[in-house]
Amino acid sequence: MKQDVVVVGYPKSGNTWATRLVAEVLGAPSVGFFGAPKQKEVASEGADRESPYQVFKSHHPIQRIRSISKDAKIVGIVRDPRDVTVSGAHYFSLSKYIEACGAEPGLDKFEAMARTICDGGVYSHCTRSWPVAVADILDNDILMLRYEDLLSSPADELRKTLDYLGASRSQEAIDEAIENQSFAVAKKRHSGGKGETNRKLMRSGKAGSYTDSLSADQISRIEKACDAMMKKLNYA
Repeated sequence: MKQDVVVVGYPKSGNTWATRLVAEVLGAPSVGFFGAPKQKEVASEGADRESPYQVFKSHHPIQRIRSISKDAKIVGIVRDPRDVTVSGAHYFSLSKYIEACGAEPGLDKFEAMARTICDGGVYSHCTRSWPVAVADILDNDILMLRYEDLLSSPADELRKTLDYLGASRSQEAIDEAIENQSFAVAKKRHSGGKGETNRKLMRSGKAGSYTDSLSADQISRIEKACDAMMKKLNYA
């Protein structure tokens, strides 16, 4: 029986990259979306890897994950909600938001996602606001990783993850996993054919880009709605 490892976070928080990275360093398959074996999942890869682990991606509440697999090892991933807003705006359909909530002057994809972050909304797995979803990760006994720390200090974060999972890997193996899942290498790997959609989902892999896309008012509203949680996670 393989050990389930579930990487969970609010949509557009680096979930796909984190799932692949954890699977890569474990030498394990990234199986798909947790609890939905028939659903197509962009994070899936490495089906031929032999490992006592299998890694899944999820956006579910922690209680839902544990109801499916009480022994699953859960790794939470969080990201600055202002950057989540930008990434979500490029991913989710504005027309779906308008269909559910109505059109209004000045409503664009960034405004639709800003409101979703602050209050929850109609997009898949975004019915909860960002602070509520992140509180679910912090209030449970699981490992939490910040997307920004994975970007700046991936080796340290992977060692932390390996310790949590009770696994051990050499520094060489850790460095190789980081290189294989770097944005440049992964984009090249997924270029062309069936991997093209996968590649397009990998936009920039940067932190702090929200200043180029969101209005001052949108940033202010997000910071106000998410203030306590942002402070707790050291998001200035």
